[in-house]
Amino acid sequence: MGMTSHSHHIWNSVLLHELARRGHNLTILSVDLPRDDDPVPANVSYIYLERAYDMYNDVEDKMTIEYIVNANSFQNIARTYEYGLRTAKLIAASQGMQQLLDYPADFHFDLIINDYTLGPYMLGFAHRFRYPPIVGISAYQNPHTTLDFMSNTYSPALTPYQWTAYSENMNFLQRLHNTLIFAADVFYRRTFYNPALDEIMRPHFGAEMPPLTKLAKLTVIALVNSHPSIDYVESLPSHIIQVGGMHIGESKPLPRHLDDFMRSAKNGAVLISMGTNVQASDVAVKSLHVIVEAIRQLPNYNFLWKFDANYLKNLDINLPNNVLVSSFLPQRDVLAHKSLRAFVTHCGALSTQEATWHAVPIVGIPLFLDQYRNLRQSMDAGVALKVDYASINTKDLVNAIKDAAESEDIAAAMRKRSIRFRDNPLPSLELAVWWVEYLLRQPNPEHLHSPAKDMNIFQIHSLDVLAALLLVVVLIYYKLRQVGNKRTKHHYRKSQSKKRR
Repeated sequence: MGMTSHSHHIWNSVLLHELARRGHNLTILSVDLPRDDDPVPANVSYIYLERAYDMYNDVEDKMTIEYIVNANSFQNIARTYEYGLRTAKLIAASQGMQQLLDYPADFHFDLIINDYTLGPYMLGFAHRFRYPPIVGISAYQNPHTTLDFMSNTYSPALTPYQWTAYSENMNFLQRLHNTLIFAADVFYRRTFYNPALDEIMRPHFGAEMPPLTKLAKLTVIALVNSHPSIDYVESLPSHIIQVGGMHIGESKPLPRHLDDFMRSAKNGAVLISMGTNVQASDVAVKSLHVIVEAIRQLPNYNFLWKFDANYLKNLDINLPNNVLVSSFLPQRDVLAHKSLRAFVTHCGALSTQEATWHAVPIVGIPLFLDQYRNLRQSMDAGVALKVDYASINTKDLVNAIKDAAESEDIAAAMRKRSIRFRDNPLPSLELAVWWVEYLLRQPNPEHLHSPAKDMNIFQIHSLDVLAALLLVVVLIYYKLRQVGNKRTKHHYRKSQSKKRR
């Protein structure tokens, strides 16, 4: 589990721990460790990649919100893969990676489960442990990197790319832009990023390790965190399984102080959370003052704010009485509370799914990458309102919170969306477990092998066929022109001959 995002750990661990509870022994190589209050089955062993998050602590070269927020779609390509390369280097420098490499040469794993969101940099272990079957997973909906692992087709004309805020009904210019982003991303990833990953990892796995892109093609199935009730409809092959919302389980009663605080509000409660990846120091002080003033102007609501209270205190920001600030809140349980009226969120995939599951209207403040597209989908469904982070002000935030919390149209649309999200033939976690266990029973399912894995992009999209047909049309046109020119010359000579007579 090599994705340096705590939300990915939350999603991944739900599946991994459920497999352990069903009797499977798991060794989890991870950039995250469970929280102290997270129950971990006894048959789970964590190996910690302790250096992976060092980039967040690098004072001289730290990635800030502004660095990402101000990027356009094309800049996001280079910046995302820069992030991936830094992650790969830090993982390679971790003692945890060497610990797993030092396992006995004949040690056997029945299966590898790999978070492939940022590429194949962990798959040298497939080579190290003699090629067990591979399951790919990603909490990042159906990520762009799926193309390198599963060779699924992606249609830029139908599906907005994950770094855009387009609807599925794109006009010509939007489709053109969408196609160019897709092409630029694939080109950059395959030309620069993937070879750079090879250079980072090959010294650790040996010169005989195949290219990581070749190892990626060994992935048999992919479990992706998407669902047609929330995400855009995609044409997916049978070995890409949608298990959106897999992490959402039964809600638990809140601690007494949180329950009392939410119930005591005259008009209900509002949750504010900008996700697991945003640190307090990343948020501009001006934005913090805007949020606090908005809370002050809504005294009939009680606000639960996931944030660092000590950081606010050090800034001498005076908090009103109707807010409770905590660095940790049980988000899913808060969203399930009957007193909650709205959710102010960055619109990450997991937060959007949890809000939808519990039918809580959204006020979206997207910061980067897929969050803009997630919010656009929610706005198109009539369940969300947007506040722009770059120009955030108290008036807009107050109005958005009031509208989201009080609009019956938004509430009705969210209830409708929630019903569709919940209505599945099988719970997503059950489906994910079934597919993992299926691969243990059927370690080499040739019938799931896509022929696209052995084809290049020109063949997959029949561009070679279209080129051949175009060539035929050009040749026919050329021949017809030749024939036409000969006839024209013949008639011209004939007419000239008659004039001379």
